[in-house]
Amino acid sequence: MPFWDDLYLDVIVLPNGKYLIKDIDELEDALNTNVIEQADYLLAKNTMKDLMKNLHSMSLSFMKSSQEHLHLLLKAHEKHSS
Repeated sequence: MPFWDDLYLDVIVLPNGKYLIKDIDELEDALNTNVIEQADYLLAKNTMKDLMKNLHSMSLSFMKSSQEHLHLLLKAHEKHSS
């Protein structure tokens, strides 16, 4: 199920399990213009690092179930296409 919440720092997970990091510049700008404090900046960066570790190791259960669901959808599509 696609989900999007545009924050200062975005981690976009694609259906194939790959991910993109977007808007790091927005996070930097927010810190430099005092929209957020240093603690918020560090929390965002550390959370991103933790999330990336989990994504990389595929230890997040939603990633595993998403891949399983994609596999089932592809199998169903192949079955109906032939």
